[in-house]
Amino acid sequence: MPPLLGKSTYPGCSDCRNHLSVGGDLSVDGQTSTNGLDNTGLLANDGDITNTGNIQTDTLTVDANATVGGTLEVTGATTLQSTLLVEGATTINNTLLVSTGETTFDVNGTSANLTVDDGTNASSLAVTSTTVSLTNNGSGMTSSSGATTVTGTTQTTITGGTTSMLVSNSGVNFSGAGGAPVRLSGVADGVAPFDAVNVRQLEQMDRRLSAGIAGTMAMTQLPTISAGESSSFGIAFGHYNSQSALAMGGAVRVTDSMTVRGALQHSSAGGTGGAVGLGWSW
Repeated sequence: MPPLLGKSTYPGCSDCRNHLSVGGDLSVDGQTSTNGLDNTGLLANDGDITNTGNIQTDTLTVDANATVGGTLEVTGATTLQSTLLVEGATTINNTLLVSTGETTFDVNGTSANLTVDDGTNASSLAVTSTTVSLTNNGSGMTSSSGATTVTGTTQTTITGGTTSMLVSNSGVNFSGAGGAPVRLSGVADGVAPFDAVNVRQLEQMDRRLSAGIAGTMAMTQLPTISAGESSSFGIAFGHYNSQSALAMGGAVRVTDSMTVRGALQHSSAGGTGGAVGLGWSW
C-alpha cells in the first residue's frame, strides 16, 4: 500500500491490514479500527473515540467529554481546565497538588495540607502521621503525642450541652444557659497557695472555726476569784454551730492589786488552746 503524502483521503480503506503511513493530514469519514495507534503530532477528533488497544501520545488535549471504562494511567503532569468528576474509587500513588488563587491542597507521602486565604483571613489544616493542626488567623487546635492544645488569640470557648467555659485575658468563666452559674465538680483538695479549694475543705475550716468559738465561749465562763479569797479554779463548757469545747482554768491573787489567770480548752474538732493573763487593780 503506497504512502499518502499531503492532505489525502484513501477511499475504500476502512480496515487496512497492512502498514499505513500518512505524511500529512488524515481524514476518515467512517469507522476505523486499529490494533495500535502511534501519533507524535496533533490528534484531533470531533466525535467519539472507542479504543480497545493502546493509545500512546506525548500530549493529549480533550475539549469535550472523555469516558474511560478501564484503567487510566498518567505518568506525567496532568492539567485540568474544567471540572473533574470521579464516581468510583480513586488511588493516588504520588503527590496531589490543587491550587486555585490563594487556596492550595497538597497531599504527599508524609502529610496533607489545605490552606484557604482570601487576602484578609487565612485558614489551614495540616495532617501528618503524628500531628493534626487546624488554625484560623492565629487561633486553632493542635493535637500531637497524646496532647491537644486549643489556642484563641482573644478568647476560647468550650461548650457541652448548656454549659460553657470561657478562657480569656480576664480569666476563666463557667456559665450555664442564659449566663446562670454552674457547679464545678471533681476539684481535688488545694495544696499550693493559688490552688482552688473544694466544699470539703470549706467544711473543715468551718468546723475548726466553730470549735474555736466554742472553746472561747467556754474559757470566758470560768469563774473568777471570790471576794475575800486568794485563788480559784473552775471548769466550763461551750457549744457553737454543732461544735463543743471543754475549758478549765484558775486565777491567783498574787497581791492585793495583782492577779494572774490561766486557762486551757479542748474542742471536738481536735484543737487545743491555752491563755494566760496578768492584771492589776487599784
